[in-house]
Amino acid sequence: MESEPRPGIYRHFKGGKYLVFWVSTDVESGEQGVEYSSLYGPHVGKHARRPLKNFLEEVDRPELNYKGPRFRSMESFEKMVTNLKLLLPKICGRETSADPGDGSEANPLWGHCAVVALLTQDLFGGELLRASLDGTPFADMRSHYWNQLPGGMELDLTAPQFGDNYPIGLQPETRTRSYVLSNPDTKARYELLKQKFTKAKPPE
Repeated sequence: MESEPRPGIYRHFKGGKYLVFWVSTDVESGEQGVEYSSLYGPHVGKHARRPLKNFLEEVDRPELNYKGPRFRSMESFEKMVTNLKLLLPKICGRETSADPGDGSEANPLWGHCAVVALLTQDLFGGELLRASLDGTPFADMRSHYWNQLPGGMELDLTAPQFGDNYPIGLQPETRTRSYVLSNPDTKARYELLKQKFTKAKPPE
């Protein structure tokens, strides 16, 4: 394993999977730590920090018949995002769109920003961003959602729905998960999309 783990998915020797974002340095102590979020069970999306030395160390656990690295790299962050971008058009459809009348096979992500942002938050944690579409060619859609990952990186997986006319200059505000899911239609579409995502994921 490299001295500084690259962003990506790592498996703990006990089986849990984590998404590593970066290595940070404490301004007072100078101690380096690995910032990550959980990708399993009830801990999904929870952010944590572990000392770099502890993250990189080898463990010897005879009772578990294991000797090796505490965390083992599985997949890079870039590859995970690329795979998600390839998968979303296959699982998004009229039944998961907020505007199924305008949806088409040529634009499967149309009307999916809120539910895809919720699904992305499930995987990576972070914040939900929302901006008004008033004054844009897409004003009928009212608003657009995307994600801000821990550390500040923004990720908009439904940007392709706008084609070459992505609305420039959007002024986002954060919205809570409970706020987005308070809409019964959004909640139903999100739950359906999550089911389709789970079924579509290749077996490990």
